[in-house]
Amino acid sequence: IIGQIAELGHASEKYHFEMGSSIKVRPQDSIVLVGENMQPVYEGLLKAGNSSRQISKITRTEEVGKKLQGYKGVVFLKGSRYHRLERLTNPENLA
Repeated sequence: IIGQIAELGHASEKYHFEMGSSIKVRPQDSIVLVGENMQPVYEGLLKAGNSSRQISKITRTEEVGKKLQGYKGVVFLKGSRYHRLERLTNPENLA
């Protein structure tokens, strides 16, 4: 789960693209992008060789909670405090 990093300012698109292009996941893994301006990350992920079928784009953190309900496995969270992704570590917040 990768959340938009809100503090990047005018270079935001560049840094988000670079971040996406540095991530290559295994075929069985998936990536969830959280935020309204995650297209540069999405494009970077595709450039890195990830399949579009592995990538979900979600606007709000609450929507991610629904996606994680019942999930068993490891989840990596990365993003700024803007989207408050830490809420997803509490099972009560996944409803």
